[in-house]
Amino acid sequence: MSACSCAYTAGSWVSLGAGGARLAYAGVAKAGSLLASSGSVASAFRDILKICMRGGMGKSFRKPDLSKYESDDAIRHAAGRTHSGLNAYGAGVSGAAAIGTIGGCSC
Repeated sequence: MSACSCAYTAGSWVSLGAGGARLAYAGVAKAGSLLASSGSVASAFRDILKICMRGGMGKSFRKPDLSKYESDDAIRHAAGRTHSGLNAYGAGVSGAAAIGTIGGCSC
């Protein structure tokens, strides 16, 4: 496929958006856990954030079990923790897409 084709450019933009969305999700989840007034508020915020990022689907998928945490701070910390592998993948995808998108065509 030619790097100058519309399909290549569109794929770069979609990848940039998807990777950027993952990084935004991780950042908002962390900020929400740090700014929440309590662990239960942080957990509720994270649950709402998950539903929004899933497009409203999976409202009852993997509800958090807050009873396994010993303190309010532990709940707050857990609410801000996201999958580091997926975050790294999102960063890589958006970085590569940025090169493909912003770098433009050298043909």
